[in-house]
Amino acid sequence: MDLIDLNKTEGRAELYLDLAGVIIVALNSEGIITLMNKKGYKMLEYDEGELLGKNWFDICVPSYLRDQVYEIFKSLMRGEIEPVEFYENPILTKNNKLKTIAWHNTLLYDDDRNIVGTLSAGEDSTKLDRMKSELLERIAHELKTPLVSIKGSTEIISSFYKEKLTPKIVSLLEIINRNTSRLENLINSILEASKLEIGVLTINKSGNNLASL
Repeated sequence: MDLIDLNKTEGRAELYLDLAGVIIVALNSEGIITLMNKKGYKMLEYDEGELLGKNWFDICVPSYLRDQVYEIFKSLMRGEIEPVEFYENPILTKNNKLKTIAWHNTLLYDDDRNIVGTLSAGEDSTKLDRMKSELLERIAHELKTPLVSIKGSTEIISSFYKEKLTPKIVSLLEIINRNTSRLENLINSILEASKLEIGVLTINKSGNNLASL
């Protein structure tokens, strides 16, 4: 193959990458971005070529996941763990928006079969995750409404009619109160998780002296 044919082949490959409806990104063994198609730049809200040579984990992975994900990547590069072909995780755009990406991954090797990086294709599943989170939130609210009524009713009975209640009924009311409180905490956890997934709830880290807790 002569130089002209080689240039045509490379140009055709680049065209195929840009026509792909998914983000395609290649990282070297240090996590540096060596390739990204136009869809990737558009999805991440960067100008074309702006991310080449930058560290993927420092720029595109949310801070609360960065260390964990990078440690997994380094273990992968050392050959200590097997690659996961498919997984989902959030990425951070230039404008600090969180997007959930469903990734398909493969390892890149040199001629001596040494691992030299990764090639990943990702599809934006943010809308699907948002729909799932909104459905969970709706279900949680629907469960919470009758739960509040049950808890309020038992508290009223316990407060205003305590002297007329038998010990057995008092014990049953206490059981109802305990279990409604447990369910309420569970529902609140579901609501917080759904807000976290759609980016409404943020995590604020702060230092604490464990000895004083």
